[in-house]
This record gives sequence, C-alpha cells and structure tokens, in this order.
Amino acid sequence: MSEAANPPCGEGLARVELGFPLRGGPTASFTTTGGDLYVTARRFEHGGPFDPAPGEGSTLGFFGPQERQPSYDEQRNVVTNVLVETRVLENRFSKFELPAGRYWAWTSNGGDLVVVSCARDGVSDAVPFTAQPA
Repeated sequence: MSEAANPPCGEGLARVELGFPLRGGPTASFTTTGGDLYVTARRFEHGGPFDPAPGEGSTLGFFGPQERQPSYDEQRNVVTNVLVETRVLENRFSKFELPAGRYWAWTSNGGDLVVVSCARDGVSDAVPFTAQPA
C-alpha cells in the first residue's frame, strides 16, 4: 500500500463519495471497472480526549463483493466477506486494487470515505451511507 496527498492523477478522473458506512451498520456501495483505486477519509471527530489530532485520523476500509454482504462479529472483531481491507488515512490517499464489479464498503471507526480512480470511468454508481455517526 502506498500513501500520498493525492493519487498520481491528481484528484482522480472518477470519484465516488461513500459517506460514513460504519462497520456493523448499513453499507455504502459503488461500481468499479477494476484496477488501481485510491481511498481517503475526511471529517473525523477532533477535540475530544480520545479523538485524533487534525490530519491524523485513521480507520480501516473494508471492501467486498455486493452479492456477498458483510456481517460483523463484535466479540471476535471479525468482518466477513471482505475482499480488501486497507488502512485509510485522513486526507491522504491509500492505493488498493479491486477487480471489476460492484462492491460494498465499511469503515472500522468512521470517516467520510472517498474512492477515486485515474481511469475516466474507473468508479461510478455510488450509493453512500450519509448519516454521520453521533
């Protein structure tokens, strides 16, 4: 996994905003033509004693095939049907790969997910989960 302020193509030619799909709740979903994708998270909570400093938020991103929805076993901290699990940083893009298809997305502890592709139609058809956790 590589991390950078922007993907190699800048902000990306194709972009999907997936909202706040927190693990154990409703998923977000999107379609990709496959290949290299870049993910970041925005709008982490800041200011509380256990909150990260601004710009230092981090979460895990979970991505799996839409036809195999996830479940979360809180006791064992296990998410099922995950194809890719990757570290997602606040306002920094992490590279990951998916084959062509439709995928669900979750995060481990929040953040507003954004996935971009350097291919013109690399990501599309986003169905975000837009309710921000309380």
